[in-house]
Amino acid sequence: MLWIFVINFISANALPLSMYKKIFCVSTEASGDFLLSHLIKELRIHQQNIKYMGMVGPLSQAQGVELVLDPKHLCATGLVEVISVIPKAYFAIRLVKSYLKEIDLLILCDSPEINMRVIQEADRLKVPYVYIAPPQIWAWRTHRSQKLTQAKSIACLFEFEQKFYHTQGLKAHYIGHPLVEYVQNQYQHSTITQRFEQRIQSLKDQQTLEIAIFPGSRNRTVQSSLSVMLPLIHCLSIKHLYPQIIFKFAFCSWLDPKFKDEILDFAQKHQIDIMLCDSSQDALKNAHFAITHVGTACLEIALHGCPMIILSNLHPISYFVAQHLIQMPYVGLVNLLLGQEVFKEYHRPAHQQKEMLEQICLEIQTMSSKKQAFSDLETLVKNVDFSPIILEILKDLGH
Repeated sequence: MLWIFVINFISANALPLSMYKKIFCVSTEASGDFLLSHLIKELRIHQQNIKYMGMVGPLSQAQGVELVLDPKHLCATGLVEVISVIPKAYFAIRLVKSYLKEIDLLILCDSPEINMRVIQEADRLKVPYVYIAPPQIWAWRTHRSQKLTQAKSIACLFEFEQKFYHTQGLKAHYIGHPLVEYVQNQYQHSTITQRFEQRIQSLKDQQTLEIAIFPGSRNRTVQSSLSVMLPLIHCLSIKHLYPQIIFKFAFCSWLDPKFKDEILDFAQKHQIDIMLCDSSQDALKNAHFAITHVGTACLEIALHGCPMIILSNLHPISYFVAQHLIQMPYVGLVNLLLGQEVFKEYHRPAHQQKEMLEQICLEIQTMSSKKQAFSDLETLVKNVDFSPIILEILKDLGH
């Protein structure tokens, strides 16, 4: 029978399990999951006999990574906020370490709170590893660079990061960011500046103002963000800047569905026009402005050519510590790239509602003033190129 022939053919041509190389992947952030999934997709093109497993998000799982532990409950930002997930993080670190003796290579992406501890055990067992989107040690605790001396390669998303790691004597590649190409493909090859100009023209041509809202990609972050963002959009809605204002919330698949119910209840209670979007692309499609929590979303919004304000709603203690320890003038990624606070940042937004409201009104009235910033951004980003990292990985696997 045909099915017997097919089974025999597959069995005869399948590689024995012992022939497969094993790669363990770790990424606990939505943005890291995005990066990792793109790398694995390209790796599969070059080499088929690799078994992937790890602690990863849904995008990497879709590329064939076998889930060992779901990381969505491990996300936190800030000193005080991180304390709440320490028990779960401790368990996760022990679990990852238990796999190190069984694998051929470790791929780490972002998530320094966990990955920097995993590295210590990897070094002890002489397990090779590559690090994508490494810790921002150029911002604080630069001594941590010494813990990365055994890395086979470090993949930096921005050129200034690569230059810093080189000054520390570490092997680093500037690979670019996959968001650049991802966003580019949505606009049929228009430039960032052209996208920005289209938004200005759209605002002139219609009587509806659309504002994209990015509350974050972690449950704890979203809970904190909504306590600030919902009152803010209520104030905007009653200010009547335009005949109609639509607020479009961007949600990632990692988030608890309860937040959608909370937002819809708020919209109904205050008669606010709110849309819930399952992708950042839908939220930004016709948006003229954005309100975002700090993170990778800042870069994505800027690549879409959309102006914004950036919120960093840290616990007061975390904010105090950050002020004294972090050696960088801005927290917004796009502001760091541009070298100036082009997009206003608010680090204690619960106490800055009036200032934020006034700034949003001013930004919308003077949108054209941001044109040069979007033009400058064009020269500071590039499409991702994983080839240097893939070569390192295949070399370590003996291919």
